[in-house]
Amino acid sequence: MTSQQEAATSTATPEVAVPPGKRWVILAGGVLVQLALGGVYAWSTFAKAMTSPEGFDWSQAEAAVPFETAFGMIFVGAFIGGRIQDARGPRTVAMAGGLIYSLGVIIASFAHSKDSLLLLVVGYGIVGGFGLGMAYIVPIAMLQKWFPDRPGLITGIVVGGFGFGAVITSPISKIHARLETAAGSGIQVWTSGRKPRTAPTAVHFGSTEVRHTIAEVAKIIATAPIWQ
Repeated sequence: MTSQQEAATSTATPEVAVPPGKRWVILAGGVLVQLALGGVYAWSTFAKAMTSPEGFDWSQAEAAVPFETAFGMIFVGAFIGGRIQDARGPRTVAMAGGLIYSLGVIIASFAHSKDSLLLLVVGYGIVGGFGLGMAYIVPIAMLQKWFPDRPGLITGIVVGGFGFGAVITSPISKIHARLETAAGSGIQVWTSGRKPRTAPTAVHFGSTEVRHTIAEVAKIIATAPIWQ
């Protein structure tokens, strides 16, 4: 048995023992977590709608506050999540972080007017950012133990998955905005059941505009550096 195989065999966490061959499955799960969390980098897409006259008509500074708050809370969530992970294991922290982040996004979904900045800061910024920090630290810290023979490669893959999340989230949000505009609902940042200002028109995924947007998404994914 080589030294690398011995290192891989000894990488089981106290929470659950997994055969060394399955550590790549754990890596895939960690990357999926990071892809979901990386959508936070697509905030500029939403901020553009928030600053438009048809949206919230906020200033650039106001639109940036929820995003800045979220990134500030990532530090707090990662610090606390790391301490809990040492005591309770990665599964507990990952589930708790994902649930808290989801709760923050749900709270933010009720921000549908110009006067909802505080609600968006609390939901997306404080609650969502804290949960994001807790979940973010799990794959990085855990996979370092599972891949002691490839620490640089694994860290690059996991962090790259976090950044790649915006590549997926941003085009999807643009598709959603175009569909809302085509339906006569105006620019809506968070879908919250608002009644359209004008009578909705028929929208289907066979339309030229939607097909063009989907083609753009497919091109971005196909030409991403990760495939090269």
